[in-house]
Amino acid sequence: MNLKSVAVNDDRNTILNCIVRLIADNRSIDEYVDYLLKDFYYFPLHLQFSDRDSLFVSNLLLFKNYINITYDFGRTPGEVLFSKDQLNDELVKRLRSKITKEWVDKFLQKIITIKKDIKSALSANKEKDNVIPLTLLINIMREVFIFLTIVWDKEFKTIVRNTMKEYANTKSNLYCSLNRPNVVRPLLRFFQIIILCLVKLGDKRDIDLLDTIRSKEHTFSSMKGSLTADASSHKQLVSKIMRVVDEDILSVQRIPALRTPTDDF
Repeated sequence: MNLKSVAVNDDRNTILNCIVRLIADNRSIDEYVDYLLKDFYYFPLHLQFSDRDSLFVSNLLLFKNYINITYDFGRTPGEVLFSKDQLNDELVKRLRSKITKEWVDKFLQKIITIKKDIKSALSANKEKDNVIPLTLLINIMREVFIFLTIVWDKEFKTIVRNTMKEYANTKSNLYCSLNRPNVVRPLLRFFQIIILCLVKLGDKRDIDLLDTIRSKEHTFSSMKGSLTADASSHKQLVSKIMRVVDEDILSVQRIPALRTPTDDF
């Protein structure tokens, strides 16, 4: 059975738990990781609900102590980018080589597909258009960005920087869609992850971009989304993003010093 054949979310979570336990009972995890990633990249022009799950488990297995990691299935927290848990360096090195030599075109095409489907979901009529929910699409993108930031490292930096410029543009179509009231918050949460990926991979050349984002706090705070009457939750999210930007600016200025984010993503 592969993950694509499982339609019910609760069933997928149960299977994911079983997969992790199965892998823990085997000495080598290489073939399992390759199988999971193949489930993601093999059809680069198409997306499935299982794509998030394949990447989530792959991200989990990058760490030697994966069996004891307790965060929720299906959502890798952003702080793993700066985690003190020990990476499986041998696995990371092997996957980096695989991506560079064999998988790069399919991974890049998959990212293009995800971005295209996000734009389609932004303008979709849920009652008429058969599309994957926007929140799931963003979660897939979140998982692939975390994975490639850890594994592909500096080779991924240009994609991260270009995506950050897109999400930093408050006039972007991302924030001006027909479904805008329902999408601002998940888009901004992914924006947080992009910022963390950039500071992991970036350098002092990114300070101007970070400064530009910092100058747009009021504009981001003024966006209309699915807000409470006083818009407090939205403003808190924007404030959180700006705190991370402030820390990232300091971190980039101190290169090679590296900060550990204190916020829970």
